[in-house]
Amino acid sequence: MKSYWSEEKVMAAHRTYLKGTFRGKYHAQRIDKLSRAKTEFFDMHVYDVEVILEKVKNDAEGDFPENKSLETFSGTFAQSVNCYDPKSESFFKLNISEPKIADPKISLVTKEGTEQLGSISGTLYGSLLEMKETIVRKEHFISDPVAPSSGAMPLSNHPEWTRTAGHEFSYTGGNRYRRDQYRYHTGSLHWGSWYTVRNNRVTTASAFGLLAGILLCILFLFFLISLSWPGIIFIGIILSILLISRLTNRRFSRVFSAVIYLLFFLFYFGGLAVSVFRGSKRSPVKAPVHQPDTRDYSRTKPVKKSLKDTNRDTTGADQWIIHHRAWEDLSGNQYEGDVRVLKSAFRAAENEHLRMKGVSGLSDVYRNMSLSDENRMQGIYPLFDSLRKARNLDEANFAGMLVSFVQDIPYNTITDGTCSSDNTDLLSASPAGNIAGCLGYVPYGVQSPVEFMANFQGDCDTRTLFLFTVLNHYHYKVAIAGSDAFRHSLLGIDLPLPGSAKTAGQDRYVLWETTSKGFSPGQLSPEIDHMDYWEIYLINKPSI
Repeated sequence: MKSYWSEEKVMAAHRTYLKGTFRGKYHAQRIDKLSRAKTEFFDMHVYDVEVILEKVKNDAEGDFPENKSLETFSGTFAQSVNCYDPKSESFFKLNISEPKIADPKISLVTKEGTEQLGSISGTLYGSLLEMKETIVRKEHFISDPVAPSSGAMPLSNHPEWTRTAGHEFSYTGGNRYRRDQYRYHTGSLHWGSWYTVRNNRVTTASAFGLLAGILLCILFLFFLISLSWPGIIFIGIILSILLISRLTNRRFSRVFSAVIYLLFFLFYFGGLAVSVFRGSKRSPVKAPVHQPDTRDYSRTKPVKKSLKDTNRDTTGADQWIIHHRAWEDLSGNQYEGDVRVLKSAFRAAENEHLRMKGVSGLSDVYRNMSLSDENRMQGIYPLFDSLRKARNLDEANFAGMLVSFVQDIPYNTITDGTCSSDNTDLLSASPAGNIAGCLGYVPYGVQSPVEFMANFQGDCDTRTLFLFTVLNHYHYKVAIAGSDAFRHSLLGIDLPLPGSAKTAGQDRYVLWETTSKGFSPGQLSPEIDHMDYWEIYLINKPSI
């Protein structure tokens, strides 16, 4: 009997056990299927967790005894967790596995229908899981095959034995031997006797056949591109035949294999001929064109002489710039109505924008534009006021209606330079990739809220600045977040909602994408969902 040694790499789990006091916020959704009249069950998500570590144990010391009687927290626990170690006076961000909460205390509970929001504190138990690679040596034994005098001695014909798919080969004295694994009726497994099998040596013919098969598969992939579903169905039939052959341990004859290869070649060259014929008759494909909502339109209307406005030029006749919009929010609720801006207010905002000099940072630019346009937006708010009252919208749904209004407006690039097509910074300006147009030579590359409502051309920070101004009017706590790395701007709003967020002091601002439809609060594109690259540019102080 021969033997050999092998080395295997095994991943072993090592844990560090933690105990500490924690506090955080939670959002809970009632589970209607489990809840009863006097008993309610909630699916809880805990976030903004801060932990003060009390004690740490390594893997050799083992877990805390009191932790064994606790159940693992069944909700979701936002990772990573902010931890503070009083001994080293250091802060860490850790991913805590299997969190367990002892003596939980819930406070500041706010109920909204089937949802609850509030704060939670208590003692937190958990562990840090680290997978380490170790090498294990293992000895394998090989039985010496014995050539049978009268061929194989199969057990498959015996009623109490069933051959399984398990088998192994051995080479001795230039011969090739095989033995199969059988299952007894009691469930035990046993190896059968060794028997001689054909020695499949690699020949020039077999190597050529293998190479031809590989090339055939590559050609067939190109064929599938042109023939689509018929080709996929044919491949499925062939793969099914090969799979059945593998499971039943049966091989097809040379004639059958030759027929299969012939069908492959005929099917490929036939499909290639059809593709060439179709290609000569096919007209060029046009790029899809964005179809705007037929209910949207713009117009102008003279202002009545009795209207007085200190922010417009009274030397000539004034006009309303009116945009009729129809849109829907994330829940599918439909909205429709007019927003309007005085042409004199638009000219005043443009002139003030052009005269803006000496402002070094975008934060000051945003602040000046928002303050300057506060009294020029009297034609914007009536639509939103009427929709809020008619639909009885709460704080979160009203904010969703406002953001979806802006998301519905086609995206336009705003740049302080030229709108040349080879400007690579403009190609990735919109996350959805659908850029309706470009407005060039605009100072600071951003339009004020009134300018945006007058020409309906806005990029990321033009949109966030408009929403910042509108939501400030309605006494929301809002912020403008920006990223130099991603060259993008997002709206931040202080609402108890899950998702990606930035903190400023004691306030948590959920980030909201405004440049494309379908983005909910806290939902960002994966390529920009990295909070370390975002900072808060501007925060309002709403007056209540």
